[in-house]
Amino acid sequence: MNKLFKINLVLFSITAALYLIVYLGMLFSMVLGAAQILMSLVILYYFKTLSKTTKILFAFYLILAASVLSLVYLNSVFDNVLLYFGLPMLTALFHLYITYRIKIER
Repeated sequence: MNKLFKINLVLFSITAALYLIVYLGMLFSMVLGAAQILMSLVILYYFKTLSKTTKILFAFYLILAASVLSLVYLNSVFDNVLLYFGLPMLTALFHLYITYRIKIER
């Protein structure tokens, strides 16, 4: 589980740096999103071993990620470019925090 945090940290840092060139950040955020989906599947596999607080945070993350994804596809709230890129990056940052908590628990 320590590797999940390290991989997540590297991918998040690269994505944040690439947002200096907006187009590259947009492209790499898809890589970050795919990686975080795979990491979430790994976390779900080990869900029973997590602390109660981390379980609650992870469940909240899953609801948040599904909400953001549905808002993107509905395209009703996402007329603002800042919300279109800011909200998914904040969700990714929350996932990074969850993997950090899992790392310090073990």
